[in-house]
Amino acid sequence: MTDYRLYRLRADNSIKDVIEVNKESDEEAIKEAIRIDHAFIIEVWELARLVGRVDPKKPFNELD
Repeated sequence: MTDYRLYRLRADNSIKDVIEVNKESDEEAIKEAIRIDHAFIIEVWELARLVGRVDPKKPFNELD
Protein backbone atom coordinates (compact mmCIF):
# COMPACT_ATOMS: atom_id res chain seq x y z
CA MET A 1 0.00 0.00 0.00
CA THR A 2 1.15 3.50 -0.80
CA ASP A 3 0.25 6.81 0.84
CA TYR A 4 -1.18 9.46 -1.46
CA ARG A 5 -2.39 13.00 -0.87
CA LEU A 6 -5.32 14.41 -2.79
CA TYR A 7 -5.11 18.20 -2.90
CA ARG A 8 -8.39 19.96 -3.67
CA LEU A 9 -7.57 23.26 -5.37
CA ARG A 10 -9.54 26.48 -5.54
CA ALA A 11 -9.96 28.41 -8.81
CA ASP A 12 -6.77 30.37 -8.06
CA ASN A 13 -4.88 27.04 -7.58
CA SER A 14 -4.49 27.57 -3.84
CA ILE A 15 -5.04 24.48 -1.71
CA LYS A 16 -8.54 24.20 -0.25
CA ASP A 17 -7.80 21.02 1.70
CA VAL A 18 -5.93 17.73 1.61
CA ILE A 19 -7.30 14.19 1.77
CA GLU A 20 -4.85 11.44 2.67
CA VAL A 21 -5.52 7.98 1.25
CA ASN A 22 -3.69 4.67 1.23
CA LYS A 23 -4.08 2.78 -2.06
CA GLU A 24 -2.54 -0.16 -3.92
CA SER A 25 -1.57 1.84 -7.02
CA ASP A 26 -1.57 5.19 -8.80
CA GLU A 27 -4.65 4.03 -10.70
CA GLU A 28 -6.55 3.36 -7.45
CA ALA A 29 -5.56 6.79 -6.08
CA ILE A 30 -6.80 8.46 -9.29
CA LYS A 31 -10.06 6.51 -9.10
CA GLU A 32 -10.52 7.75 -5.53
CA ALA A 33 -10.02 11.36 -6.68
CA ILE A 34 -12.58 10.84 -9.45
CA ARG A 35 -15.02 9.17 -7.03
CA ILE A 36 -15.02 12.08 -4.59
CA ASP A 37 -18.01 14.33 -5.15
CA HIS A 38 -16.30 17.63 -5.89
CA ALA A 39 -16.35 20.77 -7.96
CA PHE A 40 -12.63 21.30 -7.46
CA ILE A 41 -9.56 20.24 -9.37
CA ILE A 42 -7.80 17.51 -7.40
CA GLU A 43 -4.09 16.85 -7.73
CA VAL A 44 -2.95 13.38 -6.70
CA TRP A 45 0.54 13.24 -5.17
CA GLU A 46 2.75 10.40 -3.95
CA LEU A 47 5.50 12.07 -1.94
CA ALA A 48 7.03 14.69 -4.30
CA ARG A 49 5.66 13.02 -7.46
CA LEU A 50 2.57 14.43 -9.15
CA VAL A 51 0.58 11.36 -10.20
CA GLY A 52 -2.28 13.15 -11.93
CA ARG A 53 -4.76 15.97 -11.97
CA VAL A 54 -8.50 15.36 -11.94
CA ASP A 55 -10.68 18.18 -13.27
CA PRO A 56 -14.43 17.62 -12.87
CA LYS A 57 -15.01 19.60 -16.10
CA LYS A 58 -12.64 17.55 -18.26
CA PRO A 59 -11.87 13.89 -18.88
CA PHE A 60 -8.91 12.60 -16.87
CA ASN A 61 -5.49 12.65 -18.56
CA GLU A 62 -2.56 10.89 -16.95
CA LEU A 63 0.70 12.73 -16.68
CA ASP A 64 3.80 11.38 -18.39
